[in-house]
Amino acid sequence: MRESNNVSVTIVIPVKNGGSYFSELCIQIKKQDFIGSVEVICVDSGSTDGSKHVAKKNGFRVIEINPSDFGHGKTRNMGASQGSGKYIVFLTHDAIPANSNWLTELIKPLETDPMV
Repeated sequence: MRESNNVSVTIVIPVKNGGSYFSELCIQIKKQDFIGSVEVICVDSGSTDGSKHVAKKNGFRVIEINPSDFGHGKTRNMGASQGSGKYIVFLTHDAIPANSNWLTELIKPLETDPMV
């Protein structure tokens, strides 16, 4: 990812035992051709498969919660509240971006169209 200070994005990913899908997701996030700053916050709810290590190895922030504290909306809101990005992007641990322009194309209308 290319760095600049003009756009900031926080990606929030709830994770529990994401396995190979999560590993691939991390690789694809790192490959994004995005001009801006990106922080990734993974909210892990009890992984036992090394997902926390994979996230940390990729430079992502990991917030650990008890599995009993997980709730789809509650967990995402908690992750978003910890972010500093102008925009918040939510992914699941098995949602693999289709290409290296995914994040740029997602954010572009928000930056270019004042009606959005």
